[in-house]
Amino acid sequence: MAIGKRGRAARTYSVRKLTLPSILKPRLDELSAASGALYSQVLTTFWRTLRRSAGKRKDHRRQAVFLSSGTLQKLFPKDPAGLLHSHSCDAVVDAFIASVDSARTRKKTDPKARFPRRRKRFFKVTFKSSAIRVRDGQLILSTGDRAHPLVIPWAFDLPVNVEIGWRACGGYELRAMYVDTRPVQTPLGDGVAGIDIGEVRIAAVYDGQGVHLHSGRLIRARNHYANKHQAKLDARIARKKNGRPPGQRSSKRLRRLQRARRTLRDRIKRQNRDQLRKQARQVVSTLHESRVQTIAVGDLGDIRNRIDDGPRANQKLHAWMFGQFLTELKAQGEVRTAGRRHR
Repeated sequence: MAIGKRGRAARTYSVRKLTLPSILKPRLDELSAASGALYSQVLTTFWRTLRRSAGKRKDHRRQAVFLSSGTLQKLFPKDPAGLLHSHSCDAVVDAFIASVDSARTRKKTDPKARFPRRRKRFFKVTFKSSAIRVRDGQLILSTGDRAHPLVIPWAFDLPVNVEIGWRACGGYELRAMYVDTRPVQTPLGDGVAGIDIGEVRIAAVYDGQGVHLHSGRLIRARNHYANKHQAKLDARIARKKNGRPPGQRSSKRLRRLQRARRTLRDRIKRQNRDQLRKQARQVVSTLHESRVQTIAVGDLGDIRNRIDDGPRANQKLHAWMFGQFLTELKAQGEVRTAGRRHR
């Protein structure tokens, strides 16, 4: 269990993902559209209040008003259509405020970071614990209409939080969160290890006694296959006519090719993420047995801007997943022990 910003014990969660059947799509479209309408209202009110309070000219007598999450929740207790649970509406407000806080934090190191200003037609739907029940093999999610909750076949335990969103390759996906109850292991020592992240060797680890090499050729081969296959799909898509008169749909073959491209990207992304998680778990497990507590990793944040070796080399460089590997490494380190530190 990690320590939060305010010194409290922060819980860790595990996520179970489930693809929802297409028969639920009409109902889910209504809920996600209602969530998007509420998000747009919250976004408009937040920026309009800030703009009117600050004024167009600088005036020391006027003070800018930043609406808090609690104030916005009081202003918007329900969505315009009344289809969402009240706590689901609160979750929409919390998501917007979280994105504003995240952009404000990124602005300190990245001047190009942008605040959320775009309205959304659809938005994810979040159900908190007060709106979640499991009964007779069914997951019952409460909505604004008490007589017609969202019912999904369920063969798992009761989650603490449920989120329903749209996948990149198409279709709705359910994400159920559970509190991670695995015991925290204490560090066996206070050693320091250095990690050199690469492309062919995803990690070269030196713990003071020996070097452990972890191959990244599988991820590299997957990316190579995805680039070749996507190039063929792009060439076929380019030959189709995308322009169409208003009110008419594009050709069925074009939509089929676009769906195949999205499916390919999503499949390779899931496979690479799974491989990175396995390798990060193996690295952390090896260092834990070697009595290592601190991991030192070099900064590769601007390597793509410093190197230009031609189209082929740049394609491999931009497909290099060193940032995701660091994220998985930190996550596995927090799961293994709360005392592990990263530099």
